[in-house]
Amino acid sequence: MVAALLGTVAKKGNRKASAKVSSATARVKAARPKTKANANAAFLPPEIKSSADLKVPEKIVDRVIGQDASVEVIRKAASQKRNVLFVGSPGTGKSMLAQAMAELLPVEKLEDILVYPNAENENAPIVKVVPAGEGRKIVEQERVKSVVPGGNPNLIVMVLLMVFSFLLLTFWRPTLGDVITAALLICTFILAGLVAIGSQLSRGPKLFESAAEGAKLLIDNSGKTRAPFVDATGARAGALLGDCRHDPFQSMTGEDRLVVATGGIEKEVSFAELWKRTAAKHPELVETNEDGYEAIILPGDEEVYTIGYDAGAPIKTRVLFLNRRPYDGEIVEVRAGGSEAAFTPEHELITQSGDKPVSQIRKGDELVTR
Repeated sequence: MVAALLGTVAKKGNRKASAKVSSATARVKAARPKTKANANAAFLPPEIKSSADLKVPEKIVDRVIGQDASVEVIRKAASQKRNVLFVGSPGTGKSMLAQAMAELLPVEKLEDILVYPNAENENAPIVKVVPAGEGRKIVEQERVKSVVPGGNPNLIVMVLLMVFSFLLLTFWRPTLGDVITAALLICTFILAGLVAIGSQLSRGPKLFESAAEGAKLLIDNSGKTRAPFVDATGARAGALLGDCRHDPFQSMTGEDRLVVATGGIEKEVSFAELWKRTAAKHPELVETNEDGYEAIILPGDEEVYTIGYDAGAPIKTRVLFLNRRPYDGEIVEVRAGGSEAAFTPEHELITQSGDKPVSQIRKGDELVTR
């Protein structure tokens, strides 16, 4: 038996319905089918021996595979300077599409962002925006200013005090005498202490300023020829759009029925028949891996439907891709609310008391069916 998966366009209903499990005990032993070797190698040109022989397009948008409709959307949005909201499961290419869109956006007036320490409130730094390329110049000027004499008044005062002490002990001591020299040295050290205390009170906890304490370049757009792209992670998708209580990967056997629309005529076919026909018609679309997993992203002209729900009412829901993999193990059949379905033991169902693996579902559990 081959366990198959369907990817559908799921719609969120505005009601929940529950059904009690009437049976969850029947188990069927599924035999492992014979798997074929990876057929993709037959479609590779003879001159390609490894990935080093593949030519990678310069633009990121030309590297996107399997998201042709999304590529057209971001191309149009970039040319019209519009916003695009990417929503989907992890690994579907949202970040790559966003980065490709940033590359397509017309470059206009880029800016650098500088951050300065705030002496009055260190938790609220001062932010300054300057044209692109000016940020580096300002940081370099402040770095030079801190090194060049005259750039740091505290340092100049300390150097003068040290020079004064040296001259006092070396040349003026014989003339002034030991008592006056000692008194002048004490006054010098007291003056240095007052300068240090005044610096701490007015400029912060440190006596000497350094280049690191000056302006810091937060965003540097100097030399860039395209719009900047920043990949940041915020709240999870559920916090933004709400949780959709549905199973996007519906498990079924090869004999389950699907509806195929051709020229306005609808016809029921089995999953196994649909897979065989689609794989023969579009062999280049079949993706496989070593453990026997196979997937086909259906072309736009292939109209395949299954049953979905909208506001609690059953409707036709279009299937976007087909998945299947070999499975050798137990299948648990669950009957609830007059319907029944088969699952692998680790598959989780949504119950009124939380998500549970099918292997832990018992008679009397209330399932959220839609």
